[in-house]
Amino acid sequence: MTAMAVYTFVGHGSICDLDIRERLKKVAFGAARRDDVIEFVQGGNGDLYSWSLAAALEVKHRYPKKAITIAAPEAVAGAFPACAIDRAILQLSPMGAKGKATVRRIIKASDVVVSYCYEGISKADSELRRYALAQGKKLIDITSPDTAAQLALADGNRAAIKAMRVRVQSNKPCAIFALGPATSDRVNLFGETVDFIMSAYGVEHFLVAAEYIGTAFVQELRLRKAHITAVTHYNVADGALPELRSRYCPLCQDIINVRTEAKGQRAKALASARWMLEVSDFAICRLTGSPIEMTLRRCVAEARGAAMFDMGKKYFAQTANISNETTYKA
Repeated sequence: MTAMAVYTFVGHGSICDLDIRERLKKVAFGAARRDDVIEFVQGGNGDLYSWSLAAALEVKHRYPKKAITIAAPEAVAGAFPACAIDRAILQLSPMGAKGKATVRRIIKASDVVVSYCYEGISKADSELRRYALAQGKKLIDITSPDTAAQLALADGNRAAIKAMRVRVQSNKPCAIFALGPATSDRVNLFGETVDFIMSAYGVEHFLVAAEYIGTAFVQELRLRKAHITAVTHYNVADGALPELRSRYCPLCQDIINVRTEAKGQRAKALASARWMLEVSDFAICRLTGSPIEMTLRRCVAEARGAAMFDMGKKYFAQTANISNETTYKA
């Protein structure tokens, strides 16, 4: 059986580098090229971990033939949408509730530690980095020498350090399609996921497959004052667009019609979904358990570029003492 390669992200939640997303994606895609069985562990919460989650989700669905899972300690798993985490790590020892002690045990069970720790920002996070090195772990440092030099000039001045923090936000929309029926549980999970995407990534614009306009899903978006664009796939002339707009736009702000040569409603809907994925940074849909799951997975894998939140699944809690390395090794 192939051994699992465990990559754990650690660092301070605040970000000082606008290109942090590209650095995290480079690590995640590099892992997927090297290993076939991977677990990405989120060592905390905050902006850093929101973007490391996005990188892990994108890689997970880009490589559907690889066994890629995402985990987080139980204490922080609730900060992420339930559909984004495959495994919540429980710590049963008396020290389990103490965050850094738990992360130390996670580091000890990891193969690679991805570190975003600048000296002078967080003593506790810097200690975790040193602990990983003392344990002989392979460490991938994603900090910037230029930023480190600027922080050194700040010489511990908290106001100067705070002024260096940046808010990394997406300037692309989130695609929404293939959600399935609007059951109460699914609508609640959808709302939770939308809240996270809006707050963590600054997304305000949502591209919604037109068949969901008028459903409880779109009502959740309206309650959050999101900008909603209905995406249709009719083979109509441009002159017919005003009629389409009048049909959908009382419930949304705009409409885009994706013209496609595909035949049949399912093929047209998939072509529309591919277009949405190509122009979006994030997507929400039901992959797991969908009647066309494999077709959707191929569509997502080929799209290249969106972090997918799969509404068909929720994380499960693994009751195990994480000080035991067999928790992680397959």
